[in-house]
Amino acid sequence: MSASNSTEGDLNSNETVAASAAAGQDEPVEQAEQVAGQPKNELLDMVFVLESEKQALIEESRKRIGALRKDFEDARCENERLQKRVANLEQSLKQSVMLGGTDAPKSRQEQEELLLKAKTLLFEKTKVNKQQEQQIAVLKNQVESIKDVLQVTKDMLQLKTTECEHTQARLEKSQLWIKAEQDKCALTEKKLAISKSVYDKLRAEYDTQSKIFKDLKSAYEQKLKVLTVALAEAKK
Repeated sequence: MSASNSTEGDLNSNETVAASAAAGQDEPVEQAEQVAGQPKNELLDMVFVLESEKQALIEESRKRIGALRKDFEDARCENERLQKRVANLEQSLKQSVMLGGTDAPKSRQEQEELLLKAKTLLFEKTKVNKQQEQQIAVLKNQVESIKDVLQVTKDMLQLKTTECEHTQARLEKSQLWIKAEQDKCALTEKKLAISKSVYDKLRAEYDTQSKIFKDLKSAYEQKLKVLTVALAEAKK
């Protein structure tokens, strides 16, 4: 009886170990899923931040370019007005100084008027040149502004590319860890299957030995009864 109880206790212990292994093999898979989800969330957050920064940069660039275009348009209109004025003054001056013409200035007053027109023409041309210089400056500012925007965009893209590379490296590392955990789970399942097979064999052997023991015990008890009866009769 003592041997039977010991064997049954060992089998129950094996049963407990097998159940514990079956319950514990799901934990690494759940942890792996959690780790796999973290890099994906980080990538989504990074894409959202990059998109927001890009939209803000585009909006700021549009405002700056719009202001520069307005300044350029104002300067262009002013330049056209001055060019028309210069053309009118040139035409008037040509008519006033035609060599040998009847309209050539003769009196001092006419000469002073001609000199005044020449000075005015020179002033207007100087003004036109200044307006053209301002237009060139506006265009240069616009080009520099666009260059700055492009440089900032390149820097941001480089920064985000580096961050994405780091995140990608972390993701690959996590995937390797997940693969290792999956292999570990597969190995645990194989061990569990082997343990279950051994347990089934031990259980069958235990059942067989238990049946033999019970049969022997029953035969022994019957034989003991017969011997007891025979001994009692012999004493009489």
